[in-house]
Parts: sequence; structure tokens; C-alpha cells
Amino acid sequence: MSDERLHAYLDGELLPPEREALEHELAQAPALRARLEELRGLDVELRDLYATHARGAEPALARLRLPRETGSPRLPWLFVPLAAAAGLAAGLLLRSPREPAPLQPPAEASFAAVATLATGPFLVEDGDGPPREARAGEFLTPGTRVSASPGVRLALVLRDGSELRLDRETRLRLAGERRVELTAGRAWSRVVPGTPFRFECGAAAVEVHGTELTLERTGERTAVQLHSGSAELQAGGGARALAAGQSAVWENGALSEARRIESEALATGWMLELYAYSGTHQKDLAEHLDRLLVEMGHRKVVSFEEQVLTTELAGVCRVPIARYLVSAGARDEPESRRKAARVLEKIADASVATPLSQALRDPDFEVRRSAARALKRVSQGELCPDPERSATACDSAEIQGCERWAEQRGGVR
Repeated sequence: MSDERLHAYLDGELLPPEREALEHELAQAPALRARLEELRGLDVELRDLYATHARGAEPALARLRLPRETGSPRLPWLFVPLAAAAGLAAGLLLRSPREPAPLQPPAEASFAAVATLATGPFLVEDGDGPPREARAGEFLTPGTRVSASPGVRLALVLRDGSELRLDRETRLRLAGERRVELTAGRAWSRVVPGTPFRFECGAAAVEVHGTELTLERTGERTAVQLHSGSAELQAGGGARALAAGQSAVWENGALSEARRIESEALATGWMLELYAYSGTHQKDLAEHLDRLLVEMGHRKVVSFEEQVLTTELAGVCRVPIARYLVSAGARDEPESRRKAARVLEKIADASVATPLSQALRDPDFEVRRSAARALKRVSQGELCPDPERSATACDSAEIQGCERWAEQRGGVR
């Protein structure tokens, strides 16, 4: 069964007959109940983290200020390796105000990574002595073993600029140039382009080429989720090539087939605590929330009839559907995109004027026409007074005028 039905069940979006049918299936299928509880746990953790840490980052979903898709600045922590090479105390730029002052970087030859962020003290083993406590701002040498304590998540930047974020109770070793050994737990990484980067996980290994991925190791089981780029899971004399949006597992001596990741936002939801812990990660938090909105919008468009979306669910779906309409994933789904645009034509308000303005660039005439009609209605004729003309020959000046109008009214960007 697709996770979409289970998500809809948890969100209270199933109609009574659908809910009763699913509950009957749940009563008969222990594996399905286990999957539901797993998704419920992820949902609770996301909500708890959001309520605890991210309230200040999001006054309301309808007023969320998101970065433009092009021209966005790189995250500040990507500059740490440059600062370290120049002999600066780079961790100072990124540590939480609650952390102590960072250590000075060691000699360039012995620098393997810097801990840019930690929600508490973590453990390192960098010699023959026992494990010791470390904090954000500390520079780590090659061969160092890093362990996230039970209540701690942390982020590292490696010497080549690649990033690692470690979930609670994750253990790894900085094994060498572009090489990391994952002993246990879960880690996300953004690998900079260059020679192949290798993650070793016992009998399995993952070779990546400039990409974003999540790795999880439990005993001899290794799971990989690829969010962008390309990678290959190697184990048992075989290999499984992965494309963006796919996952694979090495378990019980067998490689699974590549499967689609059901929800990237849920898969990486554990990182919300890191985003919220440091004020420098507002862009990451906004992007994560945007992925959640896009996935919510897609699920609503494919799961409900237009009449339900425009009447019963109108108040809770306009922002997610608008974000989905202009997302990269919607480009390959013309029918769903047209449906989303038709729904917004009826339920849009000023909060989604910017996505509607972006939809005026859509290659599909029907999408452009629905977007123009919606803009005319929400602006009371101030924008796109002739929707047919706007859909046929809308120029950049008109689109920019629509975006300025939305900007003044605080709409979703």
C-alpha cells in the first residue's frame, strides 16, 4: 500500500467509507499497523520539534517567506573549510550562543572536519585514550571516531566542503579523504562534486557523486535514500544504482530493488532540530517546510476530487496546492498540474498570488489561463484584467507586476 493513504488517515483526510475500509485492513495486517505507527511517530516528532523550536521561524504558513529557486545564497556553513584553511576560528560563525568558544584549527595537514553545530556535547575518540566530550567549534583530525550522544544531534563540515549531519546515537569514523565509515545510526550528507565519495557500512558501501543522501545503519542492515544526484549501493558482490528520489536496502545478504522515496520531507524531518537550533539555518528550515507543503499539495491533488478540494478542504489546501503547482515535481505531471490550477482558480486568495504569478510562465496554456483568472479574481481586476490575453501573451513586466502586488500583501513566495 502507498504511504499516501496512511498519511491521509493520520491527517483526517479520508472520507468515512475510505477510513472504515483502511481500519479493516489495519486490523488484519500487523505490518501495515507497524508502518502506520512509524509514520505517526515521525509526524509527532515533526510537530513537537516545530512547536518547540520553529514557532518563531513561521508566523503562519500563509505568510511563509521562502527563498527564490534561483540566485539563493549558499548556506553560511559552507564557508567553514575556507575559513579553516585561512586559520580563522570558523566554528564561531556557526555555533549556538549556548556553546563555548571554539578551539583553534590544527595544522592544515591534520584537519579532517569541523563540528559546526551540536545540540549538546558529543563524544570523540582521536587517539589511544578513552572517549572525551567535544562541542561545536571543535576541529577533528583524520581517523577520529565521532559519536552522537542519546539526546544530541550534530553537524560536521569535512575538509573538502562536504557536509554531514548526524542523528541521535549515530557513530562514524572519519576514515580518510572523501571516505567515512558509518558504524551505526542515521546520517544525512551533502557531498561536493569531485572524486567519488565513499561511505562504508560494514559489508555494504555507498559511492556517491556530488549529491544529497540519507544513510541508516542498524546492525548489518544498510538503507540509502538519495535526495539528489546519483549514487550506488554496493554489497554482496552486486550493486544497485540510484537516481534522485529513490531508496534501496542491503539486508539479510540481499540487495533490494530501487524504490521511490514516499516522503523526502518526513525522511529528513529529524534534522528540524538542527535547523531551529541555529539562527543561521533559516533557509534550510524554510526549504524543509516548503517540501512538506509541496508533498501535502500533491497528496491532496491526487487523492481528492476537485469538488471536495474547492468546497470541503478549500481553507486548508490552497497554500500546499499552490506550492505544488510551481514545484519541480509538478513539471512531469501535466494533468495534476492542470487540476491544481483549476482548483486555485476557485479557491485562491492573496496569500498565493506569487505562485500564481510564477504559473503564468507555465508551458501549458490551461495552467496559465487558470492562474490568470485566479489573479484577476483575488486582485478584483487589478491584475490580469483580460485572462485570455495574459495566458496567451503574458510578458515579464506583467509577471513582475503580479509578484510586486503579492509582495506588498505578504503572500507565499
